[in-house]
Amino acid sequence: TLATGEVVAAGRGGQRVTRSVVAGKTVLLPAGGKIMDAAVDTARRRLYLSNIGTNQLEVFDLVAERFNKAIGVGSEPWGVAFTRDNDSLWVANSGGANLSVVDLDANLEVDSDRLLTPDVLLFNVELKTGEGSIQYIVTPLPQASPPAFSDRPQFVAVDSFGNVVYSTKTS
Repeated sequence: TLATGEVVAAGRGGQRVTRSVVAGKTVLLPAGGKIMDAAVDTARRRLYLSNIGTNQLEVFDLVAERFNKAIGVGSEPWGVAFTRDNDSLWVANSGGANLSVVDLDANLEVDSDRLLTPDVLLFNVELKTGEGSIQYIVTPLPQASPPAFSDRPQFVAVDSFGNVVYSTKTS
């Protein structure tokens, strides 16, 4: 009921609306697309965004607050991770079977450093012994029915020793 006495909705509860307010600035992508991962380069004052819709790495200059020229990478880039020395960026190309390496000083992908991620078959081997016999039961992983592992990298990370670790999309 309004202050003037008019009934707006009888026998109904109101719709509750929750809003989140955060400090910051919203910036539209220059060519659209969908961002899957982000990495902040504090030394160069840049934000790198993997754009799965345009097959490129968006480069946002944090000082000038504008986008620089995007860097072309492989198909459907997803996860990103800095190399241990922070000179390059690994990009997991989930639409292909590889990882791109982007030279951050030259602002381009180093095609000769692209790392292929072939299918890897895993096996569970169970040893059974009994009455003088030894039997190995070998089960391939994953099983024939989905979900299964694939050769398409999704997320990528670099550990403290510089090893590249990545997960794959299920198929």
